[in-house]
Amino acid sequence: STTLEELAEGSYTRAQIQTYLDLHEKNGWLSPKWRREDLLTLIALQGAVSSKNSAEEHTRGQGTADLIEFFQQMNDERKFIGIHPASMYIVSGGTRILFDSKYRLVRGEDGSRVIAFNESNDLKKPPDSACVIPLRGGCRLPGTMIGIKFAVQPSILQQTEHIEKNHELAKS
Repeated sequence: STTLEELAEGSYTRAQIQTYLDLHEKNGWLSPKWRREDLLTLIALQGAVSSKNSAEEHTRGQGTADLIEFFQQMNDERKFIGIHPASMYIVSGGTRILFDSKYRLVRGEDGSRVIAFNESNDLKKPPDSACVIPLRGGCRLPGTMIGIKFAVQPSILQQTEHIEKNHELAKS
């Protein structure tokens, strides 16, 4: 969010995100529980949003959307075979974002990828405060951290233990 905040007025990406910043400010949605920084972090998750883009045809800013799509696909497969879904979080700057399968990244007809963490998947509306959370006490992470939590079936762990024991026996 810091690099988006520092963009020069009139730059391509600033123009791309300014509508959302103005709308959230104008509607009085910004507060200690939903800050400008949190909105910028949320915007940075969207496909094709990058401080490095200078024109529509530039394709930077896809990596996070690719990760989110991979996470969703993994969860869809887990659900299909009856395994408890995983959760993922991203902490960036002073914002924590929780992915728990309630909201999905959706591909638009134009190929854009959006996850807004609200029922209408609309960045022009505030997100669910249970998913986009400001860190308390002014805490900040200098960078970005991604964590994924998922249950592993005991049978897989038993197979791993068996493989490790065989490996130890082969070494001796």
